[in-house]
Amino acid sequence: DADHLELSELRLRVHGPFEKRVGSPALRITWAGADDTVCLVRVRQDNMLVCALFLGERTILIGDIAKHAGTIRGMMTDPAYRRLGFGRAAMQVGQGYIWHDIAAQLGVLLSSEMAMPFYLSLGWRIFDGAVTCSQPGGAITYTDVIREGAPMLLLADAEVMPTGTMNLRGLPF
Repeated sequence: DADHLELSELRLRVHGPFEKRVGSPALRITWAGADDTVCLVRVRQDNMLVCALFLGERTILIGDIAKHAGTIRGMMTDPAYRRLGFGRAAMQVGQGYIWHDIAAQLGVLLSSEMAMPFYLSLGWRIFDGAVTCSQPGGAITYTDVIREGAPMLLLADAEVMPTGTMNLRGLPF
């Protein structure tokens, strides 16, 4: 309960009250929840949670090729603590988890437009193809619904960016 309260307080500081987000395209999507999370990275300053992100893993399809993916969702940094290295530290731990702990073939995240330069600076690359995912009413093309931002991949250094359609094989994260 204390963990959920702490995360809720951080979410409120980052995103503001729900009423301010009513027009967001993200609210038209059903997202994977805590059941999809295998690890939570938390960063504290002076005993206060200032940054967090959720990690998952699943097998996705790029074209017809199955890939074991480490996923990142819900990256949040308190606005008062941005540009101080907390988000970078959380992402570096998350990226280490993707490569070493779950031995994924690639990392996947669905970025907001605002966060794209940050992820690019950490080695993530923009995936230019369409992304499909599950929703309660059936499959949708995520990239048609959420046009701001981009799906992003973290690849091994020499790996060529895959092309085609990415199927998340479940709810978006």
